[in-house]
Amino acid sequence: MFIYVLTHPVFLNSKSMPKFAAVVSDCLAQGGWEYRLITARPLFWKLLPTGHPLKKWFGYLDQFVAFPVELLVLRLRHWLRGEAIGFVLCDQALGPWYRFIGRLPTVIHAHDLLAYKSAMGQYKENPTGKTGVAYQKFIAWGFRLAPRFLAVSERTARDLRELFGISDQRICVIHNFVDPTLQPMQPEVIQRSLAGVLPPTLKSWIVHVGGGQWYKNTVGLLKIYQAYAAMQAATGADVLPLVYVGPAFRIEAQAIIDALPPGAQVLRLSGITNEVLNALYSGAQCLLFPSLAEGFGWPIIEAQACGTLAVTTDDAPMNEIAGPASLLLPNALGAASIDNWAQACATVLHEACHQAPERREELIQTAAYWVKKFAQDAIRAQYIEEYRIAFGSGGPAAGRLH
Repeated sequence: MFIYVLTHPVFLNSKSMPKFAAVVSDCLAQGGWEYRLITARPLFWKLLPTGHPLKKWFGYLDQFVAFPVELLVLRLRHWLRGEAIGFVLCDQALGPWYRFIGRLPTVIHAHDLLAYKSAMGQYKENPTGKTGVAYQKFIAWGFRLAPRFLAVSERTARDLRELFGISDQRICVIHNFVDPTLQPMQPEVIQRSLAGVLPPTLKSWIVHVGGGQWYKNTVGLLKIYQAYAAMQAATGADVLPLVYVGPAFRIEAQAIIDALPPGAQVLRLSGITNEVLNALYSGAQCLLFPSLAEGFGWPIIEAQACGTLAVTTDDAPMNEIAGPASLLLPNALGAASIDNWAQACATVLHEACHQAPERREELIQTAAYWVKKFAQDAIRAQYIEEYRIAFGSGGPAAGRLH
């Protein structure tokens, strides 16, 4: 059976989806299937200049008018030849395309339903306009009848069941895998890797890695750090700096930084290499990751893979991914007072940063064992097995057809 891998259009400039499509492609090749990556081409998109108010809508024409016609033609061509084909959709957000695939063997990778839940009013922190609501309903209409979903977390699987009535028999949970290059670094390697990135006088820090989206809770993150810094300053103790890897701060977040007590500092980095990321994790006392919600939560297991404690939210999927060696925070979504919530979280952060060496080493070793369940080879093997169930056995290791 020949497999088509459907992924997001290049003109959407996704950073993560091309990488994920490469993982899917590698698994198909390893399993012995021939495949081809296909997506919407910028036929209408390229007609308008960057910044034009209608450019987004012209992109929708490419995705939901022109490309579906290509899918129908593709199906017809294979049908006339008597050839069996299957499809892998790299993201449930590509769901509308499924309606043009018909009942052919299909696997959809489901990452998170946060946009849909926001559109349905479940997150007041992220209000959605009328067109956004309609768009999310359109996506859900597209994918809800698909025969097989691979969810990245139990939380995503639960959302598929509860929001769309998709049965357990159609869902399999396969976690994302941790980058195998992320490993604990020795102090001298950390220092060398961070030369010119952080001040050489810094010996340790608290780290946060995020994209600045609403659910990353940047304001809450800084409120926790502010409360922790005040706690330390009140006793005359040193305050660990916060290294923030992410986009520029918005006005509300910057105001918190400007009001930090003496001795506290926030260092923002962006566009860093994988080596620098590894060093930041390895040299940190802990990762502070107080997300309101996630689909998975990559930094949690990345930090643990580098020998660093994870401090994250006691809610799914964060606690699902963090495992038994993490320190957990209440979710800010249920907090009556953000300041009281931050104070409670600061106590947990203080515990993570200033633990007895024996207890810290015990947690790090437990986390190192936990991270093994996210090993790349094991996760890829699960993908291949699911593809085999959906598409039948492949032949000897195959590859991409151009």
